Amino acid sequence: MKAFVLNLERHTERRDAIEQQLKTREIEFEILSAVDGQCLSADTLDSVYSPSKTQAFLGRQLTKGEIGCVMSHCMALRRVVSDNLSAALILEDDAFISPMVKNIIDSLDGSILSGDYDVCLLTHVAKYSEWSSRQISGTESFLVPVVDAYLGSGYVVTNRGARRVIDYFSTIYHPFDYWNTFRRKRVIEVKAIVPYVIGQSELSTISELDEERRRISAGVSFGLIESLKRVVRRVIYEKFIYQIVKPILRIRRQPKGGLEKKFDVSQGRKLKAE
Repeated sequence: MKAFVLNLERHTERRDAIEQQLKTREIEFEILSAVDGQCLSADTLDSVYSPSKTQAFLGRQLTKGEIGCVMSHCMALRRVVSDNLSAALILEDDAFISPMVKNIIDSLDGSILSGDYDVCLLTHVAKYSEWSSRQISGTESFLVPVVDAYLGSGYVVTNRGARRVIDYFSTIYHPFDYWNTFRRKRVIEVKAIVPYVIGQSELSTISELDEERRRISAGVSFGLIESLKRVVRRVIYEKFIYQIVKPILRIRRQPKGGLEKKFDVSQGRKLKAE
């Protein structure tokens, strides 16, 4: 399975680090020049982004970095379609690739035609269901349905999934890694690998993006009535609905940090003995 790596041209250190990891893991890859959101023109933003739809959905506007992130991932997905690939591994340049990834993606490549998933997350997922989970041959990992997950730094996407996500983002109005939204809207079938096999290196930009989001989120405003509705819905779900469906759906939480503790993720380069 081929990997497409999203990298801003100015981030040479991240590119060098991810290239070294992929060569060590013997994974075929291609570096794609990511879209720099800070350089997007007003005309480009007008053609791809809906401020009104975003405000209604998020209660805030997307940052230029978030918009560029969506455009970058969609660019990679278009390559999956145009190259007529059955599936591909999509990576951000700050990912830490564990030794298990090669076996996982080779096994996933053989299950594409069964229609098990459109996207399979290799990064950490907060919650998943044990229903219909199955062990990946030759590994200690399981393919499971996703209940709650974010992060877009490492995932396998099928050709069908790529086409569906591209169509969905004909207008951008939320961040790319809103897998829960994809699932609720039934855009794609999202599964995950548990335990997760792709983490974040010390070169990760997630903290930068989160800080940018926090600055924007400080001005979030849905209006009093809508804000109250959202609070009530969240309380009802967390205190009642989730507690009822949790045992029925066999929902489990996945601890975070296990992969990072097992391996040295400093810059994704100095790995401990495997």
